[in-house]
Amino acid sequence: MSGFFSETPGRLLLLSGVALGTAAALYVLLRPPKKIRRCGRDAASPRSQTRAGASAGEAEERSADPLGDGKVKKLSCRDTLFVYFGSQSGTAEAFSEELASAVVQEIEELQHVEVVDLEDFDPDAFLAQQFKVLVLATHGEGEPTDNARGFFEWLQRYTKDLREGRTPSPAMQGWCAVFGLGSSDYERFNRMGRRTFKMLEFIEKRQRELHASSSSSLLRLLCPLGVGDAAKALDADFALWRQAHFLPALKRIADPTALQEEPMRTTPEVRGDAPVSPVSYPPLSGVCTPEASTASTPELDADPQRRGDSSPLQGYHAARSAESLEQETREDLSRFSSAASLANAQHTAQSVTAAVERLEKRVASWAKRGEEAPFRLMVGPSRERLLAEQRRLEEEAAGRAGKLWPSLPSLLTQAPHGTSAKLFFQMHALPVNSVRQLRQQVTFSSASAAGSHCAHRVAASETEKELGEPWRTDAPQESTVEVELDLTDCPAVQYRAADNMYCLHKNTAEEITWWHTFLGFKEQGVALNDFVHWVPSRAALASAFPVSSSSSSPSSSPALSYAVPFPTPCTVEEALGFFSNLTGQLPKFAAACLSLWIEDPEERTQWLRLFCDEPAAQQAYEACVRSPLLSLRELLPLLAPSFSRPRLPRLSSSSALDEDEEAASTQELGLILSLLAAAHAPRAYTIASSPKALARETGTRSVALCVGLVAEQRESLAITTARLEEHGFKIFGSSSAVRSARRGPLFHQEDRLFFGACSSFITQQLRPGDVLKALIKPSSFRLPADVKRPIIMVAAGTGIAPFIAFLREFACLGGWLAPVVLFFGCQRANKDFLYREELLRYKARQDAAEESQGKKHFLTHLFLAFSREPGQPKTYVQHKIAEQRNLVLQLLQEQQATLYICGRTAMAAGVTKTLAHAAAETLGGDEARGNAFVHDLRKSEEGKNRKQ
Repeated sequence: MSGFFSETPGRLLLLSGVALGTAAALYVLLRPPKKIRRCGRDAASPRSQTRAGASAGEAEERSADPLGDGKVKKLSCRDTLFVYFGSQSGTAEAFSEELASAVVQEIEELQHVEVVDLEDFDPDAFLAQQFKVLVLATHGEGEPTDNARGFFEWLQRYTKDLREGRTPSPAMQGWCAVFGLGSSDYERFNRMGRRTFKMLEFIEKRQRELHASSSSSLLRLLCPLGVGDAAKALDADFALWRQAHFLPALKRIADPTALQEEPMRTTPEVRGDAPVSPVSYPPLSGVCTPEASTASTPELDADPQRRGDSSPLQGYHAARSAESLEQETREDLSRFSSAASLANAQHTAQSVTAAVERLEKRVASWAKRGEEAPFRLMVGPSRERLLAEQRRLEEEAAGRAGKLWPSLPSLLTQAPHGTSAKLFFQMHALPVNSVRQLRQQVTFSSASAAGSHCAHRVAASETEKELGEPWRTDAPQESTVEVELDLTDCPAVQYRAADNMYCLHKNTAEEITWWHTFLGFKEQGVALNDFVHWVPSRAALASAFPVSSSSSSPSSSPALSYAVPFPTPCTVEEALGFFSNLTGQLPKFAAACLSLWIEDPEERTQWLRLFCDEPAAQQAYEACVRSPLLSLRELLPLLAPSFSRPRLPRLSSSSALDEDEEAASTQELGLILSLLAAAHAPRAYTIASSPKALARETGTRSVALCVGLVAEQRESLAITTARLEEHGFKIFGSSSAVRSARRGPLFHQEDRLFFGACSSFITQQLRPGDVLKALIKPSSFRLPADVKRPIIMVAAGTGIAPFIAFLREFACLGGWLAPVVLFFGCQRANKDFLYREELLRYKARQDAAEESQGKKHFLTHLFLAFSREPGQPKTYVQHKIAEQRNLVLQLLQEQQATLYICGRTAMAAGVTKTLAHAAAETLGGDEARGNAFVHDLRKSEEGKNRKQ
């Protein structure tokens, strides 16, 4: 028998796989279904209310003992995992939803998972909860996201109390894990995740010292800190941490009999507040651990020998000595190599199959959780008809509960469901006053039906007329405009110079029309000017109107709401145009969820394979989807032509929705639109105006943005398709299905021109009189409180925006009382010298003031760097800073100047490196002291280095 198996290793692998597969199938079929329930609140409550995990009544029953044991029964929810997210653009939120689906499917002992927005963070609930995980993005220069700011400040206070000898009550309990999201392009890479983990690590240690006798219930860190790097492979980092560290550790301790055991882990030493070198980035990726700190946890690797998986060939390898291998014939070696290759291929195939099955279960779990959503979608002929239907549903629910119905249009109001929805609900419609081209030359790229491209340039003066024309066939490839928006009718919208404005673009008419057809609106007789509306689901209505013996009016209760992905009623065109990500890439798990509507089993399995966490599949995704920026409009017709059109929950003009339609509405179009909405993040731009300078007339107010078009040449779809086939993916659809009304059949284009969705909308489609949906938020760029402090500004390209705002404010104030220095870089003086006339005018005004011995400063020094000037060497802003290092260091060291840097991360890193090198030269060539000098600039409270 041993000879049989050694000569045919594939047979043993096949038999083992069949046995394991049969056992797994029987287990899935026969195991009891897992209960999906909410802990502490009803499942249908609004997201902003249900996710915190504790009620007001529960808070009143707390005891005063140090550990807070009296309230653990109320707040700990021992069968529930709480997944908290801090997210700015929705990525951390998407990871949290994916993690929740994975836990529901893979951890039998936990009955439920709650996903919690940190904006709804409840300190007492967090302290008591038995199982919790934090998924934290880093925003800006190592700062918390907007929704996590309150949590982070609370955690800092809690940690400070312990450091200073105070004992907060109650103590923090349960198991906790942390996954951080960031980009190594930034110097303070993943600072939020690292600092949070470090504080929790200190709390764990200090509490054990204070409460040694009852330490079993105190906070314990579940697994090593997860570190995701968006500059490299964020999805792969998350998958590695989730599968190799978090899920195994959670499964090990979720068993009630194991709650008192010590965790099998070694906590990594992570210094969240340690200085990071300004010229090099920490080698962190996937999991932040010290050497040999995770020996007890398996690695996620495609190689079976590196993973330590059992294989029928392992004994075969071990039994062969080096001497016997040398005596083998070439045929034996060839046979052995073929057997090993076959085993590796079969192992990889099994690994892919297992990863696809895991993902399919998570998608099913997500769909199940979607059925419990507090909203459902309806489509109707008018706004009034849909609102009347909502009122009818609420009246019926109130009647079943024995409530008196007030004379109101409706009782339940809409609230935002998710990170993007929060921004959607806060948007203001701002009229466009003007759109002005800032470049001296605008480059156009023409595309014929055959796909040939040619570039031509025109002077900016020639484009002024063209800005008023509709979308061009030869759209601009290089364009930068200043857009002025009217704030006169929006008195609540206030801002300061260099604040951030989040803009919500509208998808092009072509994209809207394509998706209107693809999703089945047109086929089912729903026009673009028909309406969609999120109405409260049955569960939400039952939560708002619980059945009781009391017949009191619901108007005596606090205002009730239900969470929705975007505000409605709105037209179908508005839903697809403003609130859906039609051109960008969805998060991998969100894209995988679309498999629910792929009817062909082979196509569905392949679609899941493309988005699963198996290493080979991740490489294929990076090479064939993420890098070439393939959109769903390009992927779905090629890989999933059997994508079924969701049935529309249509409300006729005379009848209400029937029961079957109500059930289908949650699973069908509503789920798809909620996916597209969650991935649709408004874009942020720095304001290029001062509120003081733009009040030209009494009673008028405006704001200005500087926006550069994002346009990149991408490889042709034919090349990308060939690469997919090289990775083993089958092309099911016809290439002719991927077309563009503007550019013909995209499949046969020699290359593809990728346009940024929001930048192309603003630079190419906005016209005076149009409306831009926008929201203003504070920026880290603030002028010093001391008007006698010098200012050094470094910018390239559209990074000039905040500094134009500063200069305009100086002009309005009559000047600054200290030197104002600007380093500005672009390609050529006669091509993309943004705000050229305005900058030269400020410099001329400065020269005139100096001649009259004035003490006010407008633009004391202007240093220009042109990187593509004909006949001149390439010069960047860091070169100019090196030339002017004496001036820069003198202002920083002697006058405590404030330094601002705005531009691409590579430029900012180059500037920081140049400053460190210049400082080292003045300090006797000590590079460490030069780096410390730059670090101290950031740490100082007033003269800190500000970046954007």
